[in-house]
Amino acid sequence: MEYKKGSPSFEFDNIGYQLGKALNQIHQVNIEDCPFDKYSPEQLLSNFLIKFESIYPEIQDNYKDETKESIIKFIKENIPNDKVLTHGDYSMPNILINNDEISFIDLGELGISTKYLDIYYFMKSLKINEKEEIFQDFLNGYGLEKINNNYIKWMDLIDTSLC
Repeated sequence: MEYKKGSPSFEFDNIGYQLGKALNQIHQVNIEDCPFDKYSPEQLLSNFLIKFESIYPEIQDNYKDETKESIIKFIKENIPNDKVLTHGDYSMPNILINNDEISFIDLGELGISTKYLDIYYFMKSLKINEKEEIFQDFLNGYGLEKINNNYIKWMDLIDTSLC
């Protein structure tokens, strides 16, 4: 294992574009021979459905107007259809910056999933670190004009089953 010098990305301003570009580079890695797929969209959905009854009270906290049936329908109909190599915990503390070099730490959840897994966790990290203003620059660096809000909602629901 190599020691990397650097400071967590939340210590920097105007870093959104570079962080989006860096994530896109991770997502471009060929996944053909990658054996790590415990977070594939299909696995995430299966895990969610298995745990649904026990996590439903927590889901109700954020989705008060939705019924069990509407949530199940939504989660089944909006499964993301992309598969990429994901960091698994793409958050500001896990991205180190040293001069112009970006390094990643905490790769224990690296594997195949939807790009929205990393985007969702990055969005949460921006909120926690009070850096939400860099999100549009992040999207520009990633190469997305906008995000699919259904996929973000899907990930928010899925995240409940991962805790």
